[in-house]
Parts: sequence; C-alpha cells; structure tokens
Amino acid sequence: RCGFTPQYDELEALYEKYHADGFEILDFPCNQFGEQAPGTIEEIHQFCTANFNIQFPQFDKIDVNGANESPLFTYLKAQKGFGGFDLNDQRGKFMDEMLRKQDADYDKKSDIKWNFTKFLVSRDGRVVKRYEPTDKMADIDAAIEIEMNPVLSSIMARRSIRKYLDKPVEHEKLEMVVCAGINAPSGMNRQPWIVRVVEDQQLIADVTEVYKRHNPEQVKRDKDFKNMFRNAPNLICVCTPAEGGGELDAGLLGENMMLAAQSMGLGTCCLGGPVRFLNANADAKFFLDRLDIPEGYKLNYILAIGYPDEQPDSNAWMLPQPVLIIGTYDKDGKPNAMNAAWGGQWDMKEIMISLGSHATTDNLKDNADFTVTFATVGTMVAADFVGIVSGRNTPDKMEKTGWTAEKAPNVNAPVFKEFPMTLECRVKEKLDESEAGYNLVAEIINILCDERFLAADGKPDVEKMELITFDPVHHTYIQLGKTVGKAFADGAQLK
Repeated sequence: RCGFTPQYDELEALYEKYHADGFEILDFPCNQFGEQAPGTIEEIHQFCTANFNIQFPQFDKIDVNGANESPLFTYLKAQKGFGGFDLNDQRGKFMDEMLRKQDADYDKKSDIKWNFTKFLVSRDGRVVKRYEPTDKMADIDAAIEIEMNPVLSSIMARRSIRKYLDKPVEHEKLEMVVCAGINAPSGMNRQPWIVRVVEDQQLIADVTEVYKRHNPEQVKRDKDFKNMFRNAPNLICVCTPAEGGGELDAGLLGENMMLAAQSMGLGTCCLGGPVRFLNANADAKFFLDRLDIPEGYKLNYILAIGYPDEQPDSNAWMLPQPVLIIGTYDKDGKPNAMNAAWGGQWDMKEIMISLGSHATTDNLKDNADFTVTFATVGTMVAADFVGIVSGRNTPDKMEKTGWTAEKAPNVNAPVFKEFPMTLECRVKEKLDESEAGYNLVAEIINILCDERFLAADGKPDVEKMELITFDPVHHTYIQLGKTVGKAFADGAQLK
C-alpha cells in the first residue's frame, strides 16, 4: 500500500462532483514504484471499493516507464514533463531527497516519479497539466472547474496561431465572431470602432505582392511564406478614431472575437506589423481604400483568423537558452541594461533578439546602437536583477548592479567591464513590431574581448569565461561545462 493511497477518497469526491458533466477518472495501477501494488487487478479493485468506495473505472496493471511502458503514458509524458515537487511541502521535500539519492538528475527526466501521478486532459484531447502525487487536490479541483466551464476553458486554451490550414472560414462563422466582438463592453456604450472583414483572397494576394516587393529579404527567410498576415485566409480589421481614444474599447472587442473564435475551433493572431506597413506605404493604399474606412478613423489592428494548423503549448522550451545582457543609453546618455533569453544568430554578421516593451526598447527608438554581452557565474546575481527590475521605474537600477560602464568604441552604447566579451550592435530591422514589443534584427559592428579570456590562437576561450545558460523549465541558471568534442570533425567517424 502506497502512502498516497488515501487520495482515493479525494479522487472519488472529484468524480462524484463532476461526473454528471462528463468528467471521467481512468485509474491505471502500476507496480513499478516500491512494488506497492503487487496484487492482481481484481485484488486491487476489491481493496479500493471496500475502503474508498470508488466508482470510477480501474484498468489492468501497466508499466508507465521503461521498455514495456504503455503507449498512453509515452504520449502523456511527451506532452507534459516532470515539473518538480513543491519543496515547501514536507512530502515534496521527502520525495525529492529520496529520488535524488537514487538519481542526482532525476528531475531532468520526464518519467513518472511515483504512484498517483495524474494528468488532466481536456475534452478535445489536449493534455492540460501534469500533477505529481504531492500536489494539492484543491489545485486539481480548480483546474477541472476551469475545463468544465466553456468560457474559462476557452480563455485558458487560447493561444496565438501563426500557422493556418489553406481553408477559408465560412461566412456565417465570421459573422458570429464579429457579433461576439461588438457585444463587448465600451465606455458609455459608445462602441468607438469600425470593423471590416476581409474574405477576398485576391485582395490579400494583391497587397501581399506589394509587401514582398518592399520586404524581399524577410520573405526570402520565411520558407512557409504565403501572405503577409501569417498566411491566414481571412482577416478582421479593427479601426479606431484617428485622433485617439477608443483603444481600450477596441481591445475588449478583439478579446471577445478571439475567445469566440477559440470556442468555434478557429485560431487567431493579433497583428501590428502589417498595420504599420499598410498605413505607411503608399503602394498599399488600395487595400485601405477597399476597407472603406470612414473619415476620422484609422486602422488600429488586424486579427488573422482561420482554421489552425498547429496546437502551440503554453510553454515552448528551447534548450539551452542564452543569458544576454543588452546595454543601451537613454536620451540623457544614462546607461541601462536588461536580461534577455530569446535570441541567437540570424546571419553571419547579424543577431536576432525577441524583446518585449521595456526601457531598452524606449531607448532604441532614439538610438539604434546597443551592446550585447553574455552573463557569467560571477555576474549572475546582477544579471538576474536587471531582468526583474525595470529601468522605467527604478532610476538607480544600474548603480545597484555595481557594474562599471564605459562608452563602446564603435557604437553609441555602454560596455560593462565585468563581462568577458561584448558585441557592438546596430539595429537593422524590427519585425512584428507592436505595443508589446518586436523581434530585433541587428548588425554586429564589432566584437570586444578581454585579453584574459583569449585562447592561445587569439580567439575567445569559452571555457575560461564561465558562461551561464538559462533553464526555462526550472527557472535556474546553469554553468556551461567543458569541451567534449570537435565540431564538423568528430561526426566524420560515422561516415
């Protein structure tokens, strides 16, 4: 008998609470954890019914890990890996200590750790969340409540969709989505918006040709490019008063439409980049003319809408992730730094960084120059600090880091002397720009490296730098290790 066996009482309570609404519990006994389920399925079921009066179905005993594991659990583990035990909970701490003695890296593997691991699956087969045996049943109850409520379920399930099937949305469905939108609340019920729905595929194709002529490199880089609206087959264009006002109301309108679309099996993505292109490019005026926007209004945002060709999870983990420190000057020449993880090489002499709206993006409006350096073990604490504190509301942010800043030799941006290597950069392009931020493409003007961190061949010695990487799974920093092989060489032995 497992120490978590009394959870059958709580599971049965959940079953009785939600079963009438379509909720099911599927129980798969397993004897892989301390051999705590040695009996036959008949004996196990008799024990559970006699002691806990369970009414939900129990299946035959299976393996959930290893060579003979059930394909069901192979799938479940692939969808939701191990998220860690709550170390503030006594049982969670006990489980962590016990398993770490057996395997120091147990928490980096997705396998099932113990009996009474649970997976919550939505009506449409989406694996919502994984719960470890030490997780509180009240948290599971709350998650079930959300999934059983169609409104809450749509809110929690909605993700921005950037891949669509080549299938236009039916006119009737588009009407329903817009109808849901215009029922959104607005100040004094003014409804300060104009909505235009684009179903004309030729119009989308024609304006995309204009976009391609003006952005050939960007189009060339996107091998899946079909149109300038994330390849969506239909568009919902929202306009607001040109003199300002109504933006908040229009946001509520858009949220209603996106949630309505989600509930109907449609995907959406709010687009800002195409709006700037359409408003700024005279060659695209014909598109705005076709929208027939009334005088005194301007195009504010566009919702791409269509049948989704992807099911993005709420967490996308790219491993490993860098810890980039971006240095800029504000309009008064005061240095600022921020921490970013979503970045990498874009071309031989270009980098790309995904930036939210920060003091850094404010600074880059007036000055296209910046520096990028790489956090180390020695700079880790301050590097984390500049990632959680904003220069917009913390005037002494940089003083608290203790870093020494001096002007870079080739760009108008600060170099922080505590770091071994720095890239001097200049903005080349801002992709998908919106109020929330943008993807920054920049040219590397020059690379600076402290001589203490040069190898015998005069090139940077990465091992000497003690660089760190960000672990987005457990939100930790990990030091990079030693050289283990030679790139473009060691693999030749398999030819």
